[in-house]
Amino acid sequence: MIRSVFLAFLLVPTMGVAADKPELLAVGTEPPSFTLRTLNPKESGLRRAVLRRTIGKRAKDKSIKLLAISFYATWCVSCQDEVPLLNKWAGQLKSQGFAAFVVGTDKGTDGKNKLKKRIAEMGLTVPVFHDGMNVLMRRYKAAALPTLYLVDQSGAIVYAKSGFSLKKGDDKKLLTTIRKYL
Repeated sequence: MIRSVFLAFLLVPTMGVAADKPELLAVGTEPPSFTLRTLNPKESGLRRAVLRRTIGKRAKDKSIKLLAISFYATWCVSCQDEVPLLNKWAGQLKSQGFAAFVVGTDKGTDGKNKLKKRIAEMGLTVPVFHDGMNVLMRRYKAAALPTLYLVDQSGAIVYAKSGFSLKKGDDKKLLTTIRKYL
């Protein structure tokens, strides 16, 4: 009896850690489609986006080979590192078929205003959308921020990751992954 209780006590922390890791949409699946208005139409050149018309079988513009979809918040420290890099790479790799969407998850009107201010501060030219009620965030299982999906030309998720750390070299790993699918 004592031995069973002791073993159960040892296993509890291990099970708790595994439960903390967020489950993302599976690689190889098609991401949920969405239609959203951009918060930066002048800078991005896009008033609204329909995911299925951007990438996949029904895409109007076949030049996009890989689309990054990043879930972001103004209060998220790691997001402040990831999003400017995606913006930079979208500019540099556009001719090779790379594009990026940023989905801001700050809640409500106040969150939308913070997001607009942050877009201007960072000088983002990639389309930025506001998911103020976190509907899209839940559909994409973006429980931790940032959460990033890469979607290929066929419309399938080829990469899914939550979290971002410059110290761990995530920038180099991500750029290598992006280049692999272009």
